[in-house]
Amino acid sequence: MTNISNQNTVDKGSEFRPGNAVVIKKAIEFVDRSFDSEEIFMVLKVQPSGITILTDGQILTVSSTEIRLATRAEREAKKRLVQEAI
Repeated sequence: MTNISNQNTVDKGSEFRPGNAVVIKKAIEFVDRSFDSEEIFMVLKVQPSGITILTDGQILTVSSTEIRLATRAEREAKKRLVQEAI
């Protein structure tokens, strides 16, 4: 039996779910650096404050506008592809 008060609640309008494969749309700008990668990332958690993904052993929280779901071709290639190639 699951205690409802302990469940993570997610905005039902969000297209992202834990376990989704995602890619970064373009370089993410931070105060002190920029991050860009062609990797496929896994969504760990979806919260109102952002989407938590795992990257190179580090946990990163990004906006839903900075990532998108990986396509089948990208999942098969195990990397982000140029949009025209999809």
